[in-house]
Amino acid sequence: DGSQGGGIIIYVRKFFAVNVIARMCNQHLEAILVEVLSTNLKLKIMAVYRPPSGNLSSFYDSMDDFFSQHSDLIIVGDMNINLLNINACNQYRDLLMMNDFSVANNSVTRPASGSLLDHIVLKNNTNALIYTAKNYKLSDHNFIVMLMKITHHTNWMHTTVSKLNYPRIRDALIPADLINIVNECQN
Repeated sequence: DGSQGGGIIIYVRKFFAVNVIARMCNQHLEAILVEVLSTNLKLKIMAVYRPPSGNLSSFYDSMDDFFSQHSDLIIVGDMNINLLNINACNQYRDLLMMNDFSVANNSVTRPASGSLLDHIVLKNNTNALIYTAKNYKLSDHNFIVMLMKITHHTNWMHTTVSKLNYPRIRDALIPADLINIVNECQN
């Protein structure tokens, strides 16, 4: 539609089977829900983008519908709901709590505004380590790393994606030293 921003994507290594369960795109919400499968793994992941101008009531209704149909999910995305503004997010937190979910990250994700707009939403009993890396040049939002222990045995394979802008990604990631980020998350 010619607007800036928005768009979602989920990358999954090619040795996993992926089923697209649901897609939604309207002026209030963009979302894709996938199921990632392998021999002993079944994981539902939903990526979400809520435009800042999107209607919050419609967003809450859509999320409530997802929760009623899929009780075991990992939800990641730019919700454009600032969790650091307690008065502005009570209805969102209540919706998550009623469905036994909570936001796992609690650091600023958009430094320019000092806000926490990007959320990793997990079931309350999910164990995960969250790390927010700063100073990435790919976006005006910080990069969030989530580590979860998932029992899965496979041989790792190297995959090349040819449509990415490798110089831009390389320039953005080199200063971050991802090995140190992962090591820090595991300590």
